[in-house]
Amino acid sequence: MSFRPALVPAVALAALGLLAACDPEPGTGSASSASSSSAATSSDPVTAEVQRRAAAMCNADPSRAGDCAPVVACFGESGPALVGRSYLSQGGRLSAEGTGGLSCTGGVLPTVSRSVARVHLTCSDGSVVDFQFRTASPGNLRGQGVTQNGVPLTIWSGRNMWRDFDAPGNAAGRACVKAGLGL
Repeated sequence: MSFRPALVPAVALAALGLLAACDPEPGTGSASSASSSSAATSSDPVTAEVQRRAAAMCNADPSRAGDCAPVVACFGESGPALVGRSYLSQGGRLSAEGTGGLSCTGGVLPTVSRSVARVHLTCSDGSVVDFQFRTASPGNLRGQGVTQNGVPLTIWSGRNMWRDFDAPGNAAGRACVKAGLGL
C-alpha cells in the first residue's frame, strides 16, 4: 500500500494519537524501561506471566525499551494467543509471538481520530485482520476485529493496559490468553 501525499497528515495524526494513548498517566513520569512502566506484577498468575513475557520482549533491545509498549492478543475464545511489543516511534509498528511459531506484525493505517487507530495485522499462519485500537484511558488501548476466516481477535496494548487486562470484567480475555499460550 502506498500513501498518497494527502494522507500524510492523517498518518501523523494517527501516530500522535497512539503516542498520547501510550504515554504514562499524568504525574507518573516517563518510564525508562518497559518493565518499570508496567503496573506492579499481578497476583493473577496468567497476567503475571504475560507481563513477564512482554517485559522481556521490550527489554530485549535496551536502547528502545523506553519507547516500547506491551501487546497481548487472543484469537477466538481459546487461542492461539500472542504476546509482543509495539514501538510507537516507528509510527505504530507492532509484533507479537505465540506458541508453535505463530507470529504477527502490524502497522497503523491512516485515520483522522486521535482516539482511534486502525491497524492491519498479518500472521505467519496466513491470518489477516484489520482492527481498530480505541483509547480506553491514558496508556490503555483495546482493539477487536475478525480475521478473513471469521475468527474474532481481541488485542490489548499500552503502557497502562495491565489494569484493564487484570480486571474482573476481563476474565474471558485472560482465559483465552491462558488457553492460547498453554499456561
